[in-house]
Amino acid sequence: SERQEAQRCAIEYLKTDPAGRDADTPIYMIKQGFEPPSFTGFFGAWDRDLWSKGLTFDELKKEISDGNMPIYQVKEKTSNGVHDFNEVKKYSLTELQGPAEVLPSGVDPSAREIHLRDDEFKKLFNMSYTDFSK
Repeated sequence: SERQEAQRCAIEYLKTDPAGRDADTPIYMIKQGFEPPSFTGFFGAWDRDLWSKGLTFDELKKEISDGNMPIYQVKEKTSNGVHDFNEVKKYSLTELQGPAEVLPSGVDPSAREIHLRDDEFKKLFNMSYTDFSK
C-alpha cells in the first residue's frame, strides 16, 4: 500500500505544486538497485552493491523477468482502476495530435493512445492495444 500511496502522492504533487510544475511531467518508479546513472550521478559516493542483497547479475535478471519491472512510468488510473481500451471514448488520430489545451474533454494528454480508434491504433502501432499495454 505504501508503494501505491507514493505513486498517488507523486501525481498529486505535480497537480498541486505551487511552483506550477507541468502536470505532463513523467513520473517513474525505479526499483532499488536499478537506479540509472542519470540519478546516481548526483551522489558522489553511490554504492551500487549496497542493496543488491548479494544477488548475482543473473539472479537480478531473473527477478526482473518474473514481472517485477525495475523501472516503469507511473500514470494516474481511470475511475475503474485501470485504463480499459474498450471503455473510453474514441477519437481520430488527427483529433488527438493537437496540443493538450485543445484535446477533446476527458483525454489524458499523457495517454492519448487509449483514445485512438481501434483500426487507427493497429495501423499506427502495428499491434493491438492489449499487446501494446503489455
